[in-house]
Amino acid sequence: MKSKTIPIILIHVVVLLIATVSVAAQQTITLTLVDALTRAIEQNEQYLISQAEQRRADALVAEARADALPSLSFHGNYIRTFEIPEQFVEFGGETQSLKFGYEHMTNWGFSARQSLFSGGRVFAAWAAARLYNKYTKQLRRQ
Repeated sequence: MKSKTIPIILIHVVVLLIATVSVAAQQTITLTLVDALTRAIEQNEQYLISQAEQRRADALVAEARADALPSLSFHGNYIRTFEIPEQFVEFGGETQSLKFGYEHMTNWGFSARQSLFSGGRVFAAWAAARLYNKYTKQLRRQ
């Protein structure tokens, strides 16, 4: 009988401790009307959705604008060869050593790309993205 009552008492003690800790963790907060309205707006699901939609619209405008701007890229490569391969060749009765490669090799490049004409697609996409951005801003104000 004792072996069954100890786990039951232990379970009751653990439940009582958890309940006490959760009640002690709750605090009373005094809010002004402005603070209460601010909290209500910040935790409003529709408001949070409209914020996400606004961020998406801003990203679409930035993406459309990027298509109209030039694209620049730069690349570089460096290779250090510790042991250069060589081959020995008989030439004119003498053995010659021919090395293949260099100890230090570099390769650098730069490129620029600009779309000159794409049938108005770039600027139409940019205008559509700005219009969508304006639309989401108006929806957010409501």
